[in-house]
Amino acid sequence: MAGNTTKPRTNKSAPRATKARKGARAAVTPKERPAKRAKAKQAENPKQAEPNKGGRPTDYTIELGELICERVRNGETFESIAKDPTMPSKNTLYVWRRKHREFDDEYARAREERADSRFDEISGIKKQMLDGDIKSDVARVAIDALKWQAGKEQPKKYGDRITQDLNIKNFDDLTDVQVRQLLDRVREMNAQSVQ
Repeated sequence: MAGNTTKPRTNKSAPRATKARKGARAAVTPKERPAKRAKAKQAENPKQAEPNKGGRPTDYTIELGELICERVRNGETFESIAKDPTMPSKNTLYVWRRKHREFDDEYARAREERADSRFDEISGIKKQMLDGDIKSDVARVAIDALKWQAGKEQPKKYGDRITQDLNIKNFDDLTDVQVRQLLDRVREMNAQSVQ
């Protein structure tokens, strides 16, 4: 052992360097090899475009935005759309809403139309219940869920809350009779909205 000058290994879990790893490939991990090959090909032919990496689309196009909004109109959510490998991820869709005003506006319209379609689904569920295809308690839960979702997506049309706007600039200028008339009108409007 007098001729052996190597130091003993201190970290036993680290692999020993082999002759194969000492060569040019020692610095390249298996994950880096395809990228290194692509760079080498591009260096050989600089006019050749960047190779297609595949994967999900990340660049916004009007056509893709319209396709996504059409799927939203048909009842899909960003979650279900993002599960499709040909579609952008959910995070990308939210980024597009922030960056592209036209996509955000189209998405808002699609959600409103989805609320209309949800409300139309209620009559189908009612028919299934009357035909005996589903139980009444299951139908009630499904209908309540659809009404709640439609109310969130289009609160002015399907929401539970009714708002009333009164534009009175200065109450000091009103007489007592005018204040009573306004209150009577508000009470009448409330009574009509409850019916």
